[in-house]
Amino acid sequence: GERRRGNKVAGRAQGLVRVVAWPFDRLTEARGRLFPWVPVWLGTGTGLWFLRPDDPGGMVLGAVAAAVLALAAVRLWGPEWLHPVVIAAALLGAGLLAADLRSRLVAAPVLSFRYYGPVQGRIVDIDRSQADALRLTLDQVVLADVPPARTPLRVRLSLHGDWPWLDPAPGQTVQMTAHLAAAEGPVAPGGFDFRRVAWFQALGAVGYTRHPVLLVAEPTGAEQWVNRTRTALARGITSHVP
Repeated sequence: GERRRGNKVAGRAQGLVRVVAWPFDRLTEARGRLFPWVPVWLGTGTGLWFLRPDDPGGMVLGAVAAAVLALAAVRLWGPEWLHPVVIAAALLGAGLLAADLRSRLVAAPVLSFRYYGPVQGRIVDIDRSQADALRLTLDQVVLADVPPARTPLRVRLSLHGDWPWLDPAPGQTVQMTAHLAAAEGPVAPGGFDFRRVAWFQALGAVGYTRHPVLLVAEPTGAEQWVNRTRTALARGITSHVP
């Protein structure tokens, strides 16, 4: 009887081992076909960073970096059946770290108050708002009575009004009187977060003007030549569209 019970226990243990080992065996068999999952796990790690209500601190980032290094060591010296799992986990951590690094690389001043006054800058992009107003993105921004350390790297302005003499082009330096403020967050929980998008575009303020835009200087030489070429192509194409 005891032998029978022992055999039963051993059989159950073996069955449990087979159940636990089954996914690892399948992953091992799929080696060579798992590379398309790399961006999936990286993207999932990036998504985990964005799910946080605030930026992770140095302790959290250090722990994640240490975990990624430990997983890399397991990949190098651990058993082969663990490789797919540790690589997926390491990619999760790498995605989170990459998102945090990108956030820090694009960090730029954000206007902390509502501003009304003269704005000068160089046009780097031209598009239209949802209300079909012409919209200019400026860099090399200069604001009255705002020190350079607090001045946004880029601002985006909607032009309200009809000025037929205005022919903006990338590379031009322009000046106007405008309203500016920092980008706003989502209007509802879980909604579109324009403030986050603006942060990654280095847009430190957005606003509008109802005053004429004055041309200060034309672009020189190869300045903004890629954007100027794009604008010329866009105008040529739209001029032939009914």
